[in-house]
Amino acid sequence: MTKLIRVEAFEVEHYSPSGDIHFAFMSSPENGRKQCHKWLMCRDFMSDILRAHVNEDTNYDFSSHYIFGENPPIDFNKLRLLIGSRFPNQGSETRNQQAVDDFKERVFSAKRIINLYEDMAGWDKSKITTVHHSVREKKVWLLTGPKEWMTAPHLVSMITLIMRISVNYGPLKVTKEKDLKKCWMTLLKGHKEESDSGIFTLDMDIAEYLANCEAKFPLLMKNYDKIFSDSIRQDIFSPDLENYHVGSGINSLCNYETALGELNERAKKHLGEVNNNA
Repeated sequence: MTKLIRVEAFEVEHYSPSGDIHFAFMSSPENGRKQCHKWLMCRDFMSDILRAHVNEDTNYDFSSHYIFGENPPIDFNKLRLLIGSRFPNQGSETRNQQAVDDFKERVFSAKRIINLYEDMAGWDKSKITTVHHSVREKKVWLLTGPKEWMTAPHLVSMITLIMRISVNYGPLKVTKEKDLKKCWMTLLKGHKEESDSGIFTLDMDIAEYLANCEAKFPLLMKNYDKIFSDSIRQDIFSPDLENYHVGSGINSLCNYETALGELNERAKKHLGEVNNNA
């Protein structure tokens, strides 16, 4: 029997709603495999944490949730992303375990999609495993991926968006690149029909972010070196950037509305004006 990786929780557990997926970076094995900050659902806050670490920010800011030197260090040599949820009590041990297993299946289906995009870029493939979390025990998963994902907050935003969509609407039955477009179009069409009915709430993850970005995901991966090369990797996390919080997500990149003008120009050149409804 394989021994599970042990992960030290971040201080004490913080409140988070039941049923929602949330994320946290984990430190490297050399730094004790520690959860680096409290669980977060907001993907923009994850971006703030990256910038706080890069700039060695020691001033607590509500939007960053990270103090350099006090929080465990984030590993930029690999993506180390903890994934969890608070599971509602289903009334019996069997039903509780089914809820955990269902969540796991949805998370693993997202990993398969992420691997397809990694293939497009020619990167190593991310792996996912159950870990033994010091508070949540076997109800946390670790996604370990190539360092390229840590180049820019927009790329972490892409991964966490795919994870969130898969957990909320999955598991997504995609195993081949040719099936990706069909999967995204089915989700977009179904969500529009449900939203138009007036019964279901509009979900921005589908209606805006996925609609704006899915056609550009393949181009982004295939043109990674051209978009994120050279000194731009340092400029992306500059403390002087205005609107970094709202401009650090994958939707901002695909709309050419990041906080960094040069990045917008590179994205526009290599992603182009893709018709997402084609």
